[in-house]
Amino acid sequence: MKRKFYYSKAIIFKPIFTTFLVLVAFFRRMLIRGFKTRSLNLHDYDIKFFYIATAVVLVFTLVNMFIKFKLYRASYIEIDKQSIVYKKKTLFSEKYKETALDKISNIHLKRSFLDKLFSSVTLSLDINSSETSEDEDYSILLSKQASEEFKELFYQYRRGVNLEVDDDECVVEEQHRYDHVYKFSKGECAQHIAFSLSVFLFIFVVASSIMSIADLLAGISVTSLLLFSVMFIVDLVKKVDKYYDYSVYADNTHIKWEYGFFNREEFEVEKSKIISLEFRQTLISRLFNKYSVDINIVGVGSDNSDMKTVVLYSSKEKMLEILGMILPESCFSFDFEREDLRILCYRLSKGVLILVIPLLLPIVRHYLLYYVPIVAVILIGIFLYSKNLGFSYVGEKVTIRRGLFEVSSHEILLSSIEYIDIKTDYIYKKLGVVSLVVHYKNAKGTGELTSPYVKAEMIQKVVDCFEGHQ
Repeated sequence: MKRKFYYSKAIIFKPIFTTFLVLVAFFRRMLIRGFKTRSLNLHDYDIKFFYIATAVVLVFTLVNMFIKFKLYRASYIEIDKQSIVYKKKTLFSEKYKETALDKISNIHLKRSFLDKLFSSVTLSLDINSSETSEDEDYSILLSKQASEEFKELFYQYRRGVNLEVDDDECVVEEQHRYDHVYKFSKGECAQHIAFSLSVFLFIFVVASSIMSIADLLAGISVTSLLLFSVMFIVDLVKKVDKYYDYSVYADNTHIKWEYGFFNREEFEVEKSKIISLEFRQTLISRLFNKYSVDINIVGVGSDNSDMKTVVLYSSKEKMLEILGMILPESCFSFDFEREDLRILCYRLSKGVLILVIPLLLPIVRHYLLYYVPIVAVILIGIFLYSKNLGFSYVGEKVTIRRGLFEVSSHEILLSSIEYIDIKTDYIYKKLGVVSLVVHYKNAKGTGELTSPYVKAEMIQKVVDCFEGHQ
């Protein structure tokens, strides 16, 4: 039996709050002064401008509410045992989409502060297709009760449970229970936020502070301090909002997240949709030997790209313990094949040769004092990047480690690889090493990773196993 879920009435009344914010922005000086003097004063404004601005904003609000009312009356999402149907009808267009239930890769529920006031939830679904990965395939604002009913029906139908459903009532089974639960403590959430903050933004804040103190009369220094400070605070608030009360649930078939402070979110995927793991380390977390783990899922839109962290920054032992509860089949290895000193010397020599060529130009030699430090920084970057490269092949999983300041170890299932290339040149061939270029499925379509130059026999082993899968 089909079950329809219509838009929440909240969609009609949300424009009122937008209007309120616009009016406050327009007449903020009047409101601030009125708050201090406890009386409104229009002397700062032309009375004609006041009435016209208010009337225009109110008209746009009423038009917007009328459009949302039409959307509320004629749009819905429908679910049965085989498919999901989405119909969105506005004044100027109509959208109709139907997808088989088993093609949906995940379900995502989001409640903003405004949604909490109206007891509504934004429900989003993604199709298991990299072709539509940049967009949310389904998105509808439902009441909190309707969203819970839809979610339960979705998972009961996906598990093949027979339910008796009619148009007036929804009968669902007891909420799915998870075998493994890991709720990160407030201290662990704070640790993850600290390790994931932008180091360079923090450096700019400190540098701007020093400049401002040393040259307080120079307006540009004070402005840069305020600019970078605001950017850093915004970055901090966004991470606190996301990682507050972070919890991960798992059983044999599903993974579910719950997190958020201002915007409370719930996100759930099937384990079968996971195509690779990514072990991440920021510059700060590398100093403290902390790891974070992300998963990559086919069909997750770009707006949802952050909804993939299964382990917040933890020690190596704690990270493996949590990952073992969530994905017990994972066998990540920290033993990487590294590039040897000959390859590093060859790479640095090529860099020096390329960077010396511009010295043939007189104008570059004129600025030699500035050019030399730039060359030194580039060569140091090449050295650090080369030292961070690593490669391993264990249990039909290719792992490639790479990065300069932020290092990630990407573990890819052999079955998720689309095709592979072998890269080498005359010198590398003489050294007996080659590089593996892996083209694999990811959330955005097809990704590409390049391994360090390692012994040709090791790469040949991967090639042979890959050809055996074809």
